[in-house]
Amino acid sequence: MSDILRIPKIKFNERDFKENYGVYFPNLSVIKINPSECISDNKFNKMLENKDFSFFKNNYVTIRQLLQAFGTNITRSIFGDKL
Repeated sequence: MSDILRIPKIKFNERDFKENYGVYFPNLSVIKINPSECISDNKFNKMLENKDFSFFKNNYVTIRQLLQAFGTNITRSIFGDKL
């Protein structure tokens, strides 16, 4: 994620960054946002369960949500559950 978004890896350890910055994938912009501007965690989790990644096209996603989706769902679908 660091390389894709051009963000130093150390930033991913900062709680404020993970909770208060969002990514808009159509143009890969990373900006400080109000978390209410992002998809809710409940909706986010339901869409992930259904493997519906369409929210990436239309919504800001918090850095935390992005890391969760990548680390848990996307990586697991590629490498399996036994990592």
